[in-house]
Amino acid sequence: MVNEDMPYFRQFPNACGLTSLLMALKPAPRKIDAILNYGWDKIGAMFQASSKESPEYRWQRVLEFLLTACTQHPLLRSYLKEHYPTFSKQVCPWLENALLNLAWDDLREPHPVLLHATDLIMHRVKTMKHNVELKILAFLFGCRFLPWKKGGDGTGAVTFTREELLDSNESQLAPSAIKKLAFIQKGLKNEGPVLWGASFHWLTPKDLQVEEDVNVLIYHDPMGGHDHSIQITSLRETDLFYVFTFDAQLLEEHIPILKQSFDIPVVEAQLSPEVISVEAEPLAPHQIVKQNVTIEEEEEGGKFDNIEFSDDVVFKKEAFAQQIKTLLDEVAMKDQQLTEKNEKLIELKRQLVQKNREIKKLKKKLGKL
Repeated sequence: MVNEDMPYFRQFPNACGLTSLLMALKPAPRKIDAILNYGWDKIGAMFQASSKESPEYRWQRVLEFLLTACTQHPLLRSYLKEHYPTFSKQVCPWLENALLNLAWDDLREPHPVLLHATDLIMHRVKTMKHNVELKILAFLFGCRFLPWKKGGDGTGAVTFTREELLDSNESQLAPSAIKKLAFIQKGLKNEGPVLWGASFHWLTPKDLQVEEDVNVLIYHDPMGGHDHSIQITSLRETDLFYVFTFDAQLLEEHIPILKQSFDIPVVEAQLSPEVISVEAEPLAPHQIVKQNVTIEEEEEGGKFDNIEFSDDVVFKKEAFAQQIKTLLDEVAMKDQQLTEKNEKLIELKRQLVQKNREIKKLKKKLGKL
């Protein structure tokens, strides 16, 4: 079995993405634990954590701090703009929107004060992560994402259709599925991190065994134990696999940047408890954007000079954001219903495969009579 040195970590609530990435990074063998511990030594006092707390819970906070620093720490933000191709146009807006519940990211400068907002960072720790966030964290720790370019969902993930995994006539994997599994298997054998997005949960694949009679995926579940196994034919169309390759030299290059990113910029202002409290309502745009923000921005479609945004526009945007959230909740509910129907369909297909096998055996017996 490959990845025998992969650790098993437990998660904070909803921190399955951060924890799955930590397991996949294998901190001890790659000396990444030294960087994570360095980060905790720098920021740990903010959280008033118990001295007996397991390292993985500290490291989850460290990763979340780095996600915040990607947009709020001037040095790290500048580095990523230069070295992470999609940072400025895709990743940075996503991270800032996730952090502040604010879509007007290009209207303001980084706010180092947010790096002091302990409750806000802890709230983000307990928020399920998007693949965009995990990809950039993996990059910071020396991992390059290897997108599957032959179709998929647009994120570079490897996905499977039911037809690929369960052929009712042949009872074997389709050639396209075998190619995809080989891609994942190669990533695991090279000990590059592989992350498994299982609908509303993140898992860490450890090994993939694809043989004539055995097609099994072995994985760690940060919420439910280690060394679980699942038949490949039991995968769902909503399962997403993200494959990375680990580059030790890239990690070495990033270590000085990471260390400096843990130096919290000194700021005079402090966010009020009402703004950063975990129990408070999500940050609304009017809590962050100043009144009558003036910008000058030139786009391909023309030039916009001295455009002023009043609170009325901000409140309308907040209402629109709420409508989007409602729609997303409805989509999530529909997805769950579809998943349940798919599981029933899978069971029926399994029964059909079994019946076909029994028919073949009976035909052989009849041929001998």
